[in-house]
Amino acid sequence: MSPRGWPKPVARVRIDFDDASSGEELHHDVSAVARLGDTLFLACDETATVEVMHRIGDRRYGEHATVHLDELFDLPDPGGELDVEGLAIDDGRLWIVGSHSCTRRKPRKGEPIDARALARLAEIRPNANRHFLGCVSLEPVGERRWAVGRDAAMLPVRHERNALSKALAKDPHVAPFVGVPAKENGFDIEGLAVEGRCVAVGLRGPVINQWGLIVTFDAKPRGRKLKVAKPFAYAKHWLRMGGLGVRDLKRDGTDLLILAGPTQALDGPVRVYRWPGWVEAAESGTDAVVEPELLIELPYGDGCDHAEGLLPWPVKRGRALLVLHDSPCPSRLDEAADVILADLFAY
Repeated sequence: MSPRGWPKPVARVRIDFDDASSGEELHHDVSAVARLGDTLFLACDETATVEVMHRIGDRRYGEHATVHLDELFDLPDPGGELDVEGLAIDDGRLWIVGSHSCTRRKPRKGEPIDARALARLAEIRPNANRHFLGCVSLEPVGERRWAVGRDAAMLPVRHERNALSKALAKDPHVAPFVGVPAKENGFDIEGLAVEGRCVAVGLRGPVINQWGLIVTFDAKPRGRKLKVAKPFAYAKHWLRMGGLGVRDLKRDGTDLLILAGPTQALDGPVRVYRWPGWVEAAESGTDAVVEPELLIELPYGDGCDHAEGLLPWPVKRGRALLVLHDSPCPSRLDEAADVILADLFAY
């Protein structure tokens, strides 16, 4: 244990990006992760892509390939960023969700903070691409290796919103936060889990009365579209997590693991909770308060190492979690090789 009482990682996993081919510093902006067999799927919140890696050694992944989502889906703004914040795998499909958030303009880097720069802070912008929920088929490309296929379906975006964000824009709890930017306790999806027709999205914000939120609903692909109930039906699950919002969701058997952190751009605290029986609760369609079990408190840095991705990880003994970070600290980076080191924690 560290001086703060944090657990130490039991090992690290090396992930070799090929940023030169994309022109982006992808290893600095990891926002979501999923795994099937010996293949990792990662997303970065500054792009509209999914990054695919294969296992190339003991706790090492590489052979980086980039999948451009505007080549698979009818995005409102082809070529624009998507702010992917959640990945999930279910029944041979990779599911992808954007943040559904709006943004506040910021003063330009390197320029003085004068009246003109501060005036930019008053401008809040929507982004239709961020209102993305879709899935795409996965195809085997060798033993325990997978690639993204072409059979894709998404929730249509019309007038800059989809059925999910339109419904929550009228919700008595969430609606007041829909026009508030991300990282300011505004409406902001970070985390996705799918089991059959049951879809769960975790909200980084809003946190209301110190309760976080997971929203569940039914969806399934039909042709090029995701089919949902009309009118859109959903349930809200209120989480007692000490004022933290959801930063990622992952299935773990019949449990749901919840990575929790601050709604704002703060360093911590960061925790992992477990919600047993989540599918049964979701299928009930009833709003309820959830008392998730605290599993582990995770370390965080000073202005760096913001945990964004969570993944149950196979080990020979016990259980482990892979944790990936946005704004990684220099100690886990090899800038020359576009490498990031992810932590494995026992739990």
